[in-house]
Amino acid sequence: MSKTNPKERLEFLEKEVARLGKLLEKPKEKALFRKIGKVVDTHWCYFLIGSNRGYDTSTFITQKELQDHIANFQKKYWKESCSVNVAPNNVIVFQDYKEMCYKVEVINYPRFPKEERDIYEFMLTLMEYLATNLEQQRITLVTSTKSIMLENTRLVDELAIKDKG
Repeated sequence: MSKTNPKERLEFLEKEVARLGKLLEKPKEKALFRKIGKVVDTHWCYFLIGSNRGYDTSTFITQKELQDHIANFQKKYWKESCSVNVAPNNVIVFQDYKEMCYKVEVINYPRFPKEERDIYEFMLTLMEYLATNLEQQRITLVTSTKSIMLENTRLVDELAIKDKG
């Protein structure tokens, strides 16, 4: 199956749905799921956000605080929101720099399907909101085909001035 040929991809998905449907039709004791509910195109993206406020290693962002900021963003600014998964990640390592971080991820949830561009727009806007409110210099969105870095230029400029002084 070619990932770029929509016709082949659709045929593959239709065969998979039929195959899974046949498996689910077989009688089983107390089966919870008997049919495929909904199939949508797969779109996903994620970003990692550091747990430090800026580069201050003495002030940390908790998972609850991050989740509260995301929920606030969804309620106030994004009516057709996406389901967001927030998970603690281990650590971002870059040479001698190490920082605990969180993984923030969105998928195209079949119950509330979205277009790919809507998911990316949601995540980029969320990243900008979090970068400002949680004092992050940079956040990178990772998709299946691209990585897009946002920079909080105000904070980056302040660091450059501080380094020169």
